[in-house]
Amino acid sequence: MTDVSNPTIEQLTTLAEQLTYTEKLRLLENIIAMLKIQGESSGAPTAKDTLYGALAHLGSAPSSEDIDEMRREAWAN
Repeated sequence: MTDVSNPTIEQLTTLAEQLTYTEKLRLLENIIAMLKIQGESSGAPTAKDTLYGALAHLGSAPSSEDIDEMRREAWAN
């Protein structure tokens, strides 16, 4: 007998496959809403938090004047 209080991913997938298209959309909307609530309450990092400063070790970006100068030098050769 299957334990309905703790279903496996495979069991959930089998059940979801039996739903109509509209029911699947409603299921996804409910799951997304649950994840948003869970993420907000758990303090999970957002994409901005995790990517912020990822390229800081490269220093500041070149200015448009620097880019123009490099282009002139490249085309001069």
